Amino acid sequence: MTYRLGIDIGGTFTDFVAYDQDGHSFRAWKNLSTPQNPIDGIMTGLRHFAEIDAIDAIRLGTTVATNALLEGKGATVAYVTTRGFKDVPFIARGNRRHHYDLAWVKPKPFVLRRNALEVDERIGPAGQTIQPLDETQVRALAEHIRQDGTIGSIAVVLLHSYLAPAHEQRIKAIFAETLPDIPVSISYEVLPKWKEHFRSSTTICDAFIKPVVDQQLGRMRHELDANGVHAHVVVMRSNGGEMTLESAVAAPIQIAVSGPTGGVIAAKRTAEVIGLPNLVTLDMGGTSTDVATIVNGREKFTTDFEIEWGRPIQIPMIDIRTIGAGGGSIARIDAGGMLVVGPQSAGANPPATATAARSPPSPTPTSSSAASPRKTSSAAPCASTRLPPEPPSPASPPP
Repeated sequence: MTYRLGIDIGGTFTDFVAYDQDGHSFRAWKNLSTPQNPIDGIMTGLRHFAEIDAIDAIRLGTTVATNALLEGKGATVAYVTTRGFKDVPFIARGNRRHHYDLAWVKPKPFVLRRNALEVDERIGPAGQTIQPLDETQVRALAEHIRQDGTIGSIAVVLLHSYLAPAHEQRIKAIFAETLPDIPVSISYEVLPKWKEHFRSSTTICDAFIKPVVDQQLGRMRHELDANGVHAHVVVMRSNGGEMTLESAVAAPIQIAVSGPTGGVIAAKRTAEVIGLPNLVTLDMGGTSTDVATIVNGREKFTTDFEIEWGRPIQIPMIDIRTIGAGGGSIARIDAGGMLVVGPQSAGANPPATATAARSPPSPTPTSSSAASPRKTSSAAPCASTRLPPEPPSPASPPP
């Protein structure tokens, strides 16, 4: 008997579904998340599963990156760009989200202007080198970042680097040599395409969440092995595919909507089974609410995605619309006297009395809705349900 284990790390609860590949049955249970160290929540949940040695594969969906972006809880980012272009993230676009709202304020990027740094270099629009990279300046910037002491991550976005990445790659190499403890995101690896604002925004978001994802997922393999779980682990990508833990840490923007994507894929499969070609999916967690559509039996893909309507992320992903308001969102009155809900969530810091999820009750029959218990407000019982055999996986993930 072997199991495939699905784990969904939410801001409030960590959910588990163990699928018996021989008996075609599953068990589902949950416990409180531990946002400071998600592996603790995972290991707590695994202690409620007796056949831990029989797990041969783990598929992980997580809202670690999603919640960090929604709540603005990431690293202090240094932005390095071609001289004369450091205002690109702050100018952004000229359009207004609400044309007649005079109080509307354009969302700010995840970088402070004092941390926007410039370097002498220039690549032309045809990929030709107009001005060589001044490596002396790069080393001076590295020393400036070291002395600052507040920078937790670096985003490098040079003009036209998607055509000729040598300067970005050299800067990354110098920073790796001089600042080995600070992760670096370069736009050629994150989003190698034209349009400076979108490329800079996506790269800054990647750098913003990289230390968070590294801290929370980076040591998961070691912890699993130490606790006798030697299963192959993959993380759900935002496009519905999969990536290893190491790849997720290296390119965290690829898991920006990892958890919600798993819900859309599951809804698509359920719709196929019951013969429903068109539906709207609604996934409300403790921190965010995510909506997507299935049309003619297929999910939609996009590269036009924004976190909280103003910070574009243009990697290929399933078209999921995310807002920072969920079941545990905190309501407050802002400085202008308006009611604001989210993106801060009470679920990220559950009260001490919420201990029911730590000790699930004895297994009892339940409906198929238990397969996604993150959307409930209390602990769901451990359940066992018969399922039809799973169809073979596609040869390759969606584009």
